Amino acid sequence: MFTINHWFHRNPLKSTALVSFDQRTSPSSTDAMQICHQLRQLRLDILQLLCNPTLETSHIRDSFDKYISLLTGYVESPDGSSDDSKLRYTTKFYWSDSLTKTDPITDVQDAQFEICCMTLNVAMWYTKHAAYVASKIQQQAASFCEQYSKTKGAGSPQRHPFFLQLDSMIRRVQSTVEFENNIIHHKRAATDLQPLENPVHGILPAEEYIPAKLNSLFSANTYRAFDIGRNVGKQYKEDKHAREVKEAREMPIPQGMPPSESACIIA
Repeated sequence: MFTINHWFHRNPLKSTALVSFDQRTSPSSTDAMQICHQLRQLRLDILQLLCNPTLETSHIRDSFDKYISLLTGYVESPDGSSDDSKLRYTTKFYWSDSLTKTDPITDVQDAQFEICCMTLNVAMWYTKHAAYVASKIQQQAASFCEQYSKTKGAGSPQRHPFFLQLDSMIRRVQSTVEFENNIIHHKRAATDLQPLENPVHGILPAEEYIPAKLNSLFSANTYRAFDIGRNVGKQYKEDKHAREVKEAREMPIPQGMPPSESACIIA
């Protein structure tokens, strides 16, 4: 048995500050103001959900897609008048990195930066969720092993056909590798890289991520209702509490994080 359920979730989630989407966008219609309100609320919701690795993936994906579908209007022009949305560079976002938790803080006045940071956070959540799922299986396997050791007449694992076959296979591979290593220095190194064989088992195919489409609320008329001309030429006034980024309070994964072990188990 080989588990690496502790390896992928060690980095903390990126922390971020609160964002006001209407500060420099000047929404002048009900739909435009609703977009700003929903963006703020959806952002708070997804950040809170990401702290819990035990949630179903559908909860995270749905919340993330809703947020991105609205935020896309801040990156791409909903009315097709240009490549970039006029809202793209109106809002400043503050994020920490995924190593030092809350220091240093990077601020970028670009909605594309927000999409990248939030996407990375969601990706890290998936690794933490995978660790949680693996921990449950590991606990179940440990329970089975304990129960098996107490049974009578089952025989030791060394006597099972699977392990008898595994022993001979390992010895055969080891003998082949040792033989090839002894003669490899007599062979001329290949000038071209040999094509690698595609794995046929043990690996799941990667699922292509398809970004959420632009939210229907972000119509061309709603887009034009954002009057960013009011702030043209004005210096960006940073809130005095903008850089007070609080560390994300992540829920610990049940199996914990061994302080002195790598948590790599080979048995």
